[in-house]
Amino acid sequence: MSGIQITGTKDSPSITMHPGSGILDIQGRSFPEDSFAFYEKILEWINKNPDEFKSGMQVHFFLTYVNSTSAIMLSRMLTRVKEFANNAAVSVTWKYYADDESLEELGYKLSETSGLKFEFSPVDEE
Repeated sequence: MSGIQITGTKDSPSITMHPGSGILDIQGRSFPEDSFAFYEKILEWINKNPDEFKSGMQVHFFLTYVNSTSAIMLSRMLTRVKEFANNAAVSVTWKYYADDESLEELGYKLSETSGLKFEFSPVDEE
């Protein structure tokens, strides 16, 4: 089974999922021209690899900008991860710049809509 490795650009995040690791990393800015098509790759991978989530999963976010369609797709992705995880532990870490209230709020909304508990980790901008 292959993982996911998407290199980030100025308008799309880097995404890494190595099979067997149970760790999904999403970092960068998320406003690709077609958010649905961009995130569909991850949703397809999740759908094809449900066994990846049976023993637990860690999702790490550090996003610096997210447009509304990306937020919708992130919500779908997290909901799908929770469905496949069944009773296994899913931990989500939501890093954001400490002075970015909109990304902090988005993290809380995604936690609520997905039903997953997030660990919030504000970081100071360098």
